[in-house]
Amino acid sequence: MDDYNGTKGIAAPHLDPVHLHGVHDTSIYLYLPKARGAELTELGWAEPHQDEDFGMDFLLFGLGTETESNIAFSVIGESIAFARSPARRGWRVC
Repeated sequence: MDDYNGTKGIAAPHLDPVHLHGVHDTSIYLYLPKARGAELTELGWAEPHQDEDFGMDFLLFGLGTETESNIAFSVIGESIAFARSPARRGWRVC
């Protein structure tokens, strides 16, 4: 895999931690720690993004009820917090 700007270990700036992914299925793209994404995948709420490279890109499903929407909003907050955390500094490090 190519490194970002030839810098070993830096994949790319991560400027978009959350967005609506599928207008027909209302899936939501999320950038999450690997363990949290795996947990959501095991619960059937998410799946790894088809173009993910580092195991931190997921699609979240389950916006059918108000309760599911509230859970999804909480996970969206987690994604934004993870992307903005001081250790991440907006960059994905491999």
